[in-house]
Amino acid sequence: DIVTPGGPGSYGINLGTPTGTAGNGSNSQLGGGGRGAQGVDADGSAAVGYGAGGGGGMGAATTSAGGNGSIGLIIIEEYA
Repeated sequence: DIVTPGGPGSYGINLGTPTGTAGNGSNSQLGGGGRGAQGVDADGSAAVGYGAGGGGGMGAATTSAGGNGSIGLIIIEEYA
């Protein structure tokens, strides 16, 4: 078995007022993490490819959702 873990996502930052940025989702070997929300009351972006994490949402006045992570992948090779 070969296991290839992805990297960690990034931290968000809150500037104490309703501004800041949410954390980005983590990348994997076969996919890119979603971008975190870049403004207040915004949802995070979905991941692309395989096995990556979605970006974080950022809400002040409303509830904001994080982006969806992407599906995993299993590769099976058969040798004769």
